[in-house]
Amino acid sequence: MAQAFRIAAISKVAISARETFMKRYERIMSAEYDEELLVDQECEAKRLVKACKKFSAKNLYTHSDILKLEIRGRRVIHDLMDLFWEAVEHQEAGSLPPSTKEYSGKLYNLISDNYRRVFENCKLQLVTDYVAGMTDPFACRLHKELTGE
Repeated sequence: MAQAFRIAAISKVAISARETFMKRYERIMSAEYDEELLVDQECEAKRLVKACKKFSAKNLYTHSDILKLEIRGRRVIHDLMDLFWEAVEHQEAGSLPPSTKEYSGKLYNLISDNYRRVFENCKLQLVTDYVAGMTDPFACRLHKELTGE
């Protein structure tokens, strides 16, 4: 039953968003439109979206499993940011990477080559992009591997 509702709701919302986009196309393309398509007065799914948001706020986002997941996610992101910041904090752009004998060098070498190239521009950008680019499962697995938690 829930799956059927989900499919029907997504279909209704997608069709309504497309129709509203087409109605507002000229204003959108000329940067005169600054509303959300799904709360636009002419959006057919406006009431459905509003009801789903209200239901979610009351029943889903306050559920203990969701709250625990958000708390764990915050901890994972903060810990990974702290760990990888330590890898680049004292590193100068363009200098040799830290030795893998040092803790910071071990961390630095865990960062992918693609993200290390960004390091030439900004240390904080390197750490932020690397952590932000992680999938949830990868971030949780890496956090567990590095912290034992």
